[in-house]
Amino acid sequence: LKLACELNKAAVCLKLKDYGEAKAACNCVLKEDSQNAKALYRRAHAELGLKNFTECIGDCKKVVELEAHNREVRDLFKQAQAAQK
Repeated sequence: LKLACELNKAAVCLKLKDYGEAKAACNCVLKEDSQNAKALYRRAHAELGLKNFTECIGDCKKVVELEAHNREVRDLFKQAQAAQK
């Protein structure tokens, strides 16, 4: 239940563009479940918002390993690569 609440908190923080808090919520989830694709995706989104492009790309790659079919993460990956240039 705690993980679900933290994931919801991260989603709300992303909507509010509070990327630092979203990243913290995702890190809390990832301490318990390092393979949580939703937390990795949301943290990648937060990293993009914080302009931490290398970290964003790293998280995107982890999500693709877990969910190869995830189109949203592939789009985020492309955004991070373009922004990094």
